[in-house]
Amino acid sequence: MIFEGSERILGKSLYTDMPLSYGKKMSGACHEAAKWISDVQLGDPERWAIFVNQFRLQKDSSNNGWRGEYWGKMMRGASLIVHYTGDDTLYDVLETSVRDMLTVIEPDGRVSSYNRDKELVFWDIWGRKYVVLAMEYFLDICRDPSLREKIVSFLCAQMDHLMSRVGEGEGKIMINQTAKVVESLNSCSILEPTVRLYRITGEKRYLDFAKYIVDCGACSSENIFEKALTDVPLNEYNVVKAYEMMSCFEGLVEYYYATGEQWCRESALAFGEKVLTQETTVIGGCACWGEYFDRASLRQTRKNPPEETMQETCVTVTWMKLCQKLFLLGGDSRYLDAIEKSFYNAYLGAFNTENQYCNRIYNDPVKSTLPFDSYSPLTTDVRGRGVGGPQILEDGRYYGCCACIGSVGAGIYASTVITKSENGIILGFYEGGTYTAPTPSGKTVTIKVTTSYPYGNGEVDIQINTDDEAPFDIGFRIPMWSENSNLTVDSEKVETFCGINFINRVWKNAAVTLDLDMRVRTEKAPVFDKVMVHTMTDWDLLTLVAHYDEQCEEDRRYVCLSRGPIVLASTEELTEDITAPVDPVTETVKTANVPFARASFSVSDKNGKSTTLIDYGSAGKNWKKRITAWLPVSEEYLANI
Repeated sequence: MIFEGSERILGKSLYTDMPLSYGKKMSGACHEAAKWISDVQLGDPERWAIFVNQFRLQKDSSNNGWRGEYWGKMMRGASLIVHYTGDDTLYDVLETSVRDMLTVIEPDGRVSSYNRDKELVFWDIWGRKYVVLAMEYFLDICRDPSLREKIVSFLCAQMDHLMSRVGEGEGKIMINQTAKVVESLNSCSILEPTVRLYRITGEKRYLDFAKYIVDCGACSSENIFEKALTDVPLNEYNVVKAYEMMSCFEGLVEYYYATGEQWCRESALAFGEKVLTQETTVIGGCACWGEYFDRASLRQTRKNPPEETMQETCVTVTWMKLCQKLFLLGGDSRYLDAIEKSFYNAYLGAFNTENQYCNRIYNDPVKSTLPFDSYSPLTTDVRGRGVGGPQILEDGRYYGCCACIGSVGAGIYASTVITKSENGIILGFYEGGTYTAPTPSGKTVTIKVTTSYPYGNGEVDIQINTDDEAPFDIGFRIPMWSENSNLTVDSEKVETFCGINFINRVWKNAAVTLDLDMRVRTEKAPVFDKVMVHTMTDWDLLTLVAHYDEQCEEDRRYVCLSRGPIVLASTEELTEDITAPVDPVTETVKTANVPFARASFSVSDKNGKSTTLIDYGSAGKNWKKRITAWLPVSEEYLANI
């Protein structure tokens, strides 16, 4: 069925201002992650069918649920994975599911997991947003022109129906008054797919609706876009739900690309700076109290009570996505550093590679096993403490928000390995493999990367081959943590700095060697007196009340050891008492041999007592042994570093 709509611009890539996924033969952790996700999760047609069926059953209206987000979250990530792998089998599974989703639309264009008599509240528009967004991501890999046309008609019909009910005008409801939860940030995050639909179709009504959302400030009680331009920290906003707020700013970036309104760019970059400096932790996650901005950069050594969780995977992956947009928006390589830190620590750590299950919902390994963990500990605790966003489905099983969004992380990393620059390309990540990319004059450059980074040493060998006779730029990222870096091109040393180092030349059979500083770094626990945090008073409405949290002396007696982008964690799998002071002498760090870890090291204290540490992403996978990213140390040690 083709739904009625206006003129469409079909075949237009959604990634005009986005990175290009050139990597087709990667061989490192990202490639392994993409393959694991494809095999374990994305290739199951039954799961896709169940998710689509939520729009037929419309059971979310019975408990104000969010089952409607599951299909879109997973389809967006799956499309990015196929964009990287080109997997024909997985593509066929996705196309079948997309065609199935096209059948759930109602005659007037409505697509919802809520009944009509209980619609446009709670998570209804949030679920609709994910259907539109996922379809737009699928368009970029769609191989059938006729299917593309059906998808665009489907999207226009769906958005036109929503716009007939939501907005300004008689009989309509304001979008920032719809959700009843999180100040309607969740509803307003439909800004991103709305702008994308405008860029696909050229239809001004979608840009007008996007402008309306921007003018609303994406919130019922304040304008978050204007507030980002002030000095107010994120934990002191009226609403502090991290995931939904970041999603709204993703939409603001898209709106900037569509309109060129400079204040939007400035607001997005100011918001990103706040998240980067106020809310990120050593493992690359955000939020130490649930999914709420709480000045996590300061509070990250705080011990959470048993009923609380931290570092949600949904927030981590959304932060990675936003970092990608912010890097492309402003060229600040710190956002590539942030993606890398998140990927190798919080993200890979969340992979449920040992098929564990959380018994907080079902004490049943069949019904309770999900591919991703939802939360990541920073101080002594176990993985698998809870399931983010669980909802029961019709077959008696449940699924969760973090499980659905997980695949996006590998897709974002893979699609940012090589990006366009004004006069060439940028090599942002050093994943082993072979890549091809167009040069500015239209020729092809082939880049072969050979390295054991980041788990081995810091040496990256890069072979560059092209027939292009014209000079162009290749940018090489030097991470901010690499204090002493060496870069040579055909054995000639190049002066470097932390950031993107552009080299302009004719790149014909060139050999580049980059040697990054992999010395172990020590970071002391942050110190503060008190910060504002929010406590939940109503879980149904997600109502929060602000109070001040004071740091205790014990929370200051920690250090974190990092090697490159990798956090070195302690685990009960190797150390009997991980709460005992470690007092590491970093000069004594030596490579160890731990079979289940990607990287492992032995570090001694001043008395020669050694402790084995492993990369955070490999620690605690059995969900029974406690781990910690922050190592406890003695007062004496802390006073002398």
